[in-house]
Amino acid sequence: MGDPFGNLLVGRYLDRSGVSSLSATTQLDISVIENKSGFEEYFEIFADKGAGNAANGSSIIISPVDDKYVAGFSEIYDIYGEPVAVLQVTEPRSVTIYGKGVLSLLIIMLVLASVIFGAVILVLIQRSVVSRLENLNREIKTVAMTESPEGRINIEGDDEISSVGSAINMILESIEKGKEQYSRLFDNANDLIFTIDADGGLVGRKIEEFIRNGGMEKIRPLLAGNGRESSGKTEITLVSASGEEYLIEFSAQPLTGSDEMTGFFVIARDVTAKRKAEEELKNHRNRLRELVTERTAQLEHANSELVKEVEERIRFEESLAEEKERLSVTLSSIAEGVIATDHLGYVTLINREASAKTGISAGNSEGKRIDSIFMLEKAGRPEDIGSIVLDVISERKVFEINTEVDLFDSEGNAYPVVLSVSPLTDRSGTSIGAVIVFREISERLRWEEEVLRRQKLESLGVLAGGIAHDFNNILTAISGNIGLARNMA
Repeated sequence: MGDPFGNLLVGRYLDRSGVSSLSATTQLDISVIENKSGFEEYFEIFADKGAGNAANGSSIIISPVDDKYVAGFSEIYDIYGEPVAVLQVTEPRSVTIYGKGVLSLLIIMLVLASVIFGAVILVLIQRSVVSRLENLNREIKTVAMTESPEGRINIEGDDEISSVGSAINMILESIEKGKEQYSRLFDNANDLIFTIDADGGLVGRKIEEFIRNGGMEKIRPLLAGNGRESSGKTEITLVSASGEEYLIEFSAQPLTGSDEMTGFFVIARDVTAKRKAEEELKNHRNRLRELVTERTAQLEHANSELVKEVEERIRFEESLAEEKERLSVTLSSIAEGVIATDHLGYVTLINREASAKTGISAGNSEGKRIDSIFMLEKAGRPEDIGSIVLDVISERKVFEINTEVDLFDSEGNAYPVVLSVSPLTDRSGTSIGAVIVFREISERLRWEEEVLRRQKLESLGVLAGGIAHDFNNILTAISGNIGLARNMA
């Protein structure tokens, strides 16, 4: 193939017959607009789209013609790319028309369904609510017309209306119970309770017929007013047919109708016994006040005596504390061991010397039996100190051991001691325990041994002197005899 040397253009006339043929072939309503008269807006729109896009056939305008038709427009260009006509395709708006018809039918159906549904709802409300409310209203009117809380409302079902009926029945039951209680209280009351009309009428008679001896002068002010503030109470004196007087408390409360007073609610109470009791109570109070004054004076005197006694007791306790302190110092200072017991033989007091010799502190020894901390042996045989203490307490006699006896401490060390056990008695002479006083005699035994040793040495000296004197006498005799023999020889 060689180089192109030109263009081949093929064309045809788009006249009315060509447009009709095209319309028949496509089954569309096709027309060609050759000038802008009446269709300037479409040409302007196509002009805004740009010639390049229009030449490629990409510019199409669709616009409704009226309620029944819609049209599509597209520009037709010549060989130079210039718009020369507008191709119009018109189609009926069948889908829109069908949609509008369906929408209208749907609206009509919804309206009919709403009407039917509303009618059904109204019928249901009439049967389930309105009729039951009307029945409840009739029942309430029936109970109201009877003016008695004994009536009941008969509403069947298990809904809010039946709950209202049940609540009303509960209210009626409460009113009936309240009426019964009020009737019982009214019948069993000890007061006279009655009502009178605004003119003072009582069971067809005037109240003046029941009040005498000037009582009406006190009652009239209570019945004079026509408003609520006329209520009040007063006391009047009544005299019975037998001449017995009664003190009556009379109170009246106004009864009102719509806006006017219709009568009085009256309570008359016999307060004779009450006033007598109040008078007696007043006398008792005065007497009690006198007794309290007298008793107060006595209590003040007793209190002063008690203060003196307490002061004396404090001084006595201080003196006793000082004496106890001196006793404690004395017991701690003396060389003898001292142990006190109660009436059962349990240790209650031990001094420093006794604690040192037994090897048990005061805190550990108090409360223990005496024979568990004070162990004695005499000539190798144990001494039962517990039995000795109990015998001393029961027989109230002093027991002494003046000969040597061994005391063993908690570690087994032995101390030679002498001791005495004496009973303890209170002010009434009752035995309350015993006291053991012992002394270690180790030093005394050593002194006695030393004295005995000295006495033995002195005896030996005397004996030796006697022997020497006797020996000297013998020697003198022998020497004399020897001298005599010499002389005779």
